[in-house]
Amino acid sequence: MASVLQRDYGIQPKWIDQSASTTRGNALMAAKDLKPLGIQRVALVTTAMHMPRSKQAFEAAGFTVIPAPTDYVAQRPFTPGQLAPGPGPWWCPTSRCASGSRAAGTGSWAARHPGADDHDRRQGEAMKTKPTLTLDDARRMAAAGEAEAVRNQWNVVIAVCDDGGHLILLHRLDGVAPISSYIAPEKARAAAMGKRETKVYEDMINQGRNAFLSAPLQGMLEGGVPVIVDGQVIGAVGVSGVKSSEDAQIAKAAIAALGS
Repeated sequence: MASVLQRDYGIQPKWIDQSASTTRGNALMAAKDLKPLGIQRVALVTTAMHMPRSKQAFEAAGFTVIPAPTDYVAQRPFTPGQLAPGPGPWWCPTSRCASGSRAAGTGSWAARHPGADDHDRRQGEAMKTKPTLTLDDARRMAAAGEAEAVRNQWNVVIAVCDDGGHLILLHRLDGVAPISSYIAPEKARAAAMGKRETKVYEDMINQGRNAFLSAPLQGMLEGGVPVIVDGQVIGAVGVSGVKSSEDAQIAKAAIAALGS
């Protein structure tokens, strides 16, 4: 990190921790080096995922911590001067936000050991995030699917499940055959777990790949459609009660409601 500050910002680090390899160790070394200089408040810059643990470690070391998380989408970029809300100096524990924490009033920076920085980077990148379906989302899709079915005078069951195939909502219109209450959720489950429309499975089997019937899925008929947001499958809609192509038509109309 010291080289990043020098190269990109023309700032010479004043304090460099070259011994600690963990967050707790870094906090203790920071306390040992900075507290004798009267530094009690630090701006803590690390990944948003790692921030709670880092904040706890530095507070346990006796610092007042101003969190400055990185690795998330911000509305606008910020400059070093915008980070510090008042008199410094500040402690910057990671180079992932080299635009981080200038020591107000001293012109000095703090840097940490590169090995600890790599450790935090791995911690911050270990987990991904994605949208999830809510009950309100499921209700909105079911209402849109019902509107499409009623418009065509079709009686169907509409099932909405999450990305693990677990049922969120079952919506049964009047007059539909009872067995559709079983088939629709299975179509949704197959689409969610396979991350594709169930028509793919039906076509595959109809084209002669009968061995696929041994797959642990029971809804391999057209009418199950995955819900895809930001490139991630977050659930699926399954419909049963009319022709398979018409089931799929209703499922797609339901999913389209999420974008409205």
